[in-house]
Amino acid sequence: MKKSLFFVMLAALFISVGCGTTQNVGTNLGDAATKAVSNIAPAKEAMQAFKAAKSAFSKYTQDRAGNAGELTNAITSIGTAMLDEGIKGKAAAWLLKGNIFNEVMSDQTGVFSGKYPDAVDQAYEAFKMVSSVGGAKKMELTAATEAFKNISAGFSQKGANLFGAKDFAGAAKAFMKTVTISEEMGIGDDNEDQRNALYNAGLAAMNANDYGIVKIAMSRLLAAGEQKPNIFEGLYKAYKGEDEDKALGFLAKGRAAHPQDNSLLTTEINHYLQAGKLEVLEDKLMMAIEQDPKNKTLYLVSGSMYEKLFNNAYEAKDMAAADASFAKAEEFYNKSIEMDSKYFDAIYSLGALYFNKTTPMRKEMNDLPLSETARYDALKGEVASLMDKALPYFEQADGINSKDYNTIFALKEIYARKDDLTKSNEYKTRLEALSNK
Repeated sequence: MKKSLFFVMLAALFISVGCGTTQNVGTNLGDAATKAVSNIAPAKEAMQAFKAAKSAFSKYTQDRAGNAGELTNAITSIGTAMLDEGIKGKAAAWLLKGNIFNEVMSDQTGVFSGKYPDAVDQAYEAFKMVSSVGGAKKMELTAATEAFKNISAGFSQKGANLFGAKDFAGAAKAFMKTVTISEEMGIGDDNEDQRNALYNAGLAAMNANDYGIVKIAMSRLLAAGEQKPNIFEGLYKAYKGEDEDKALGFLAKGRAAHPQDNSLLTTEINHYLQAGKLEVLEDKLMMAIEQDPKNKTLYLVSGSMYEKLFNNAYEAKDMAAADASFAKAEEFYNKSIEMDSKYFDAIYSLGALYFNKTTPMRKEMNDLPLSETARYDALKGEVASLMDKALPYFEQADGINSKDYNTIFALKEIYARKDDLTKSNEYKTRLEALSNK
């Protein structure tokens, strides 16, 4: 009995220890199994999502109008499938994703293309991945390659849409994407569509002040034999901040190729006007007016040029030249106003021409000794006369734009000099209100 009891106790002890050991091992195996299942489950779910995307896409393409909802299902399912690394390693999955977003991009109803504005980008990246992941079948590679033609057109449409929405930076990049895809398909700059894409990219980049793209696009067009005026203008603008000689070289080539193009002439005029090279400018302005005699802006710019020449001559005490230039400035400002009686810039400029002429006169009056009464009275009369001439133009300008600081300031000063403090204070109050905004 004792021996039997001993073995019973030993067996119980063994079972107790064994059970403890078995419990620990079982727990560890359970953890490993859980991890294995957790890895298998998403992979299984991803494969199911891939198959669901394939099925939904097939239904959609069989009846796009009747099964529009299936495209939404395809988009959602391929998104789920692509969360799995295994699925992401399959060329077939990337081809399917590319085809799905190609359909989204090509949607004519606007329902899908509006909801997924980056569809063309997603399609492009997906089709590129078909060859990148490896293991693609020949038919899959062929399908992806052929799809690039439509993707190229998609980026072109995206560029046009962004340009219309005034997102010029985005438009330039979209058009350049078209250029890149064409290059990847072996299409060179001798192709008309490729040149059109470059030109559109260049124009959009000019509007966005993205001169990096302007240099690339417009230089390639020039090398390909294109001679459009905007090409030369774009290259001028791209280089004028870093290499003036090179910039002017492009402008000169453009003017030689298009001597009658007013936009290039205007660009050239603005360059010399900003540079203060008035001796070069006068001939170019007269040529521009001869080519475009109804352009009010050209008369305004001419008036501004002659006003600068007047100031230069006045400072040099060449009164004959000063008087001649002043008369020319007056003449051209008036011609601009004749063409547009509501042209604020010209109306203000003519008022300012008279007003500013009084500045050196008023300084001289302040510097005169008390004994120079005759000279003082003469200057005072001339200042008053010029102020009277300026007044109606400033009042007219104020009627067109009541928030222009310079106009209101001039009116305040003129009425103060006319000893009409009530009116002067009205304009002073308006100035203070503008300054506080």
